Amino acid sequence: MNLEKPKKIQHRVWARNKVCITLLRHFGLRASDIREITMFKLKNGIKTGTMQIAQPKTKKQRVIVFTDSAISDLQKIEQELKIAFGYQLDRPLAYSIVTGKLIPCRKWVNQLNLFIKLANKKFAGIFTSHSFRINYVTKLLKILPIQQVQSIVGHKDISTTKRYDRFRPDASKMKEIITKALNEKIE
Repeated sequence: MNLEKPKKIQHRVWARNKVCITLLRHFGLRASDIREITMFKLKNGIKTGTMQIAQPKTKKQRVIVFTDSAISDLQKIEQELKIAFGYQLDRPLAYSIVTGKLIPCRKWVNQLNLFIKLANKKFAGIFTSHSFRINYVTKLLKILPIQQVQSIVGHKDISTTKRYDRFRPDASKMKEIITKALNEKIE
């Protein structure tokens, strides 16, 4: 994310939002899922390759996997991670230094989406915090059976996963997919 920090945004808030975007992009999480992630959990996840998170929407725990690119991008924003977590290993990402409590979920999502509006202006797009999840699930659906994607993203019902399927292959892509599925040679 190569946006320039506006003067009116506090350095800590900017760093925290940069961390949030990185997490949303690489793990396909909801904004509410990353609220309670701590620096300790992230560091441990980078080391072990997995991290267990609580999903407030489903009230379940889920394991996420750290890809090499996720680890690389998190290492690139090491300074922002330290600032975002206030150099505290056990402080949740959505901790407010003003109130001394977690930012309420609805307010957290709204603040994150306001930050994302800055990117909308620069990249001439319309994004929200959920856009990252949509993209993540859609990409997985291109290469995996829907049941596996359902499990990876933590959906209770497969019909929810189906709603994310935005992949519509053109004729040449369909030919490639069918040829590969039938183990035929591509001309």
